[in-house]
Amino acid sequence: LVFETRRSAFVLAREGPNPFIARWIDRVRALGGIETINRRGPRSLRRIVTALRTGAIVGVLIDQDTKVASVHVPFFGRLAKTPTVAARLALRHGCPTILAVMRRRSDDPTRHEMRIERIEGAGTSRDGKAIAQMTALLTSKLEDAIREDPTEWVWFHRRWKTPPS
Repeated sequence: LVFETRRSAFVLAREGPNPFIARWIDRVRALGGIETINRRGPRSLRRIVTALRTGAIVGVLIDQDTKVASVHVPFFGRLAKTPTVAARLALRHGCPTILAVMRRRSDDPTRHEMRIERIEGAGTSRDGKAIAQMTALLTSKLEDAIREDPTEWVWFHRRWKTPPS
């Protein structure tokens, strides 16, 4: 996986519980030109904002029930606690938001192709309704991509572990 871009690329992630696997994942990302930002790191927010201001790509995952700012939005017919970081960053910094989906190529399963779709949001990062709407839209687009080929969705988390209050 190599990004052919003049811009830097980052992914926001939590440090994994197994340091050996975490280092391996970081090395694999680095081979593709992607730097990991530990979401619990002391300067993670500053690094994300700096990256966005310089036009870098910042990847975030929204299909996990984690201990971060979240809202419950529909996902496969059930409300799922979903991180709002992608919507908050896009609305606050006016940066484009994209859904990137990687799939194995049908002609060569050892190779992959990526589909990118721009998602437009409206509102401000102080508007809770706008954040929830954009998070729901992003989640809906992710659900559509998963429905196209569920075998390509690598997921080991309890997605619906936190019920709505």
